[in-house]
Amino acid sequence: MGRRLLTLDDVPDELLSECGLQRGAARTAAYHCMDTTAELLPIAKMLGPPGRQLNRDALARILQGFRERATLPPVLAYHDAHRDVFDLIQGTHRWRCSLAYGFTRLPCLLVTLPEALEAGYKPR
Repeated sequence: MGRRLLTLDDVPDELLSECGLQRGAARTAAYHCMDTTAELLPIAKMLGPPGRQLNRDALARILQGFRERATLPPVLAYHDAHRDVFDLIQGTHRWRCSLAYGFTRLPCLLVTLPEALEAGYKPR
């Protein structure tokens, strides 16, 4: 499978509308996730990778999943005990869609620093 073409800086309102959703209209705290090891972390404390662009098709699939209440996997995050935030390791599209739709929590699997580094994490 080839790499996704990344062209968007944000989740556009027109894409939300195409998927039958409205910005900020979420009625639950988080998207549907069946992973019992995932923690629901405050989305306001999540830091994503700076400058990462998004793929429109991937966003549309996630937003349609929100509308259909499909089960989606948790994102990967790292938490340094010396900071009050979580660093997103994998799941930028799910995070950005969750922000746009208005979820207040994000299903996350917290990983250790060695696991985060192996997954491509660059400490801030």
